[in-house]
Amino acid sequence: MSVYSPSGSGNVHVDTVMGGGKRVPPKRKAPAKKGMGFQAAAASAAKSAGVSPKAGAAMVAAATRSASPAAKRANPNLKKVPMAKKTAVGTKKAVTKKATKRGGGK
Repeated sequence: MSVYSPSGSGNVHVDTVMGGGKRVPPKRKAPAKKGMGFQAAAASAAKSAGVSPKAGAAMVAAATRSASPAAKRANPNLKKVPMAKKTAVGTKKAVTKKATKRGGGK
């Protein structure tokens, strides 16, 4: 099978543009952009949901914990978020009593 070459030479290469002889640069991947940090993501989630920043951080942390293994391979920082502390079902939180004055009162 022959390839038409306008220059008349038999040397036709895929990496040259036919007729111009200019070399086509190889396509390179764009460098990865740095993503949003945890605090910024938490603030953004809180603002969009209309909740406190602490609740926004909890939302981002929960989504991070449920990320797929493929997402964790792509972004290893997802592995840094610790698992949530679980409380026993049916237990009440400790109730703190107000401190009372001790000693003789007049």
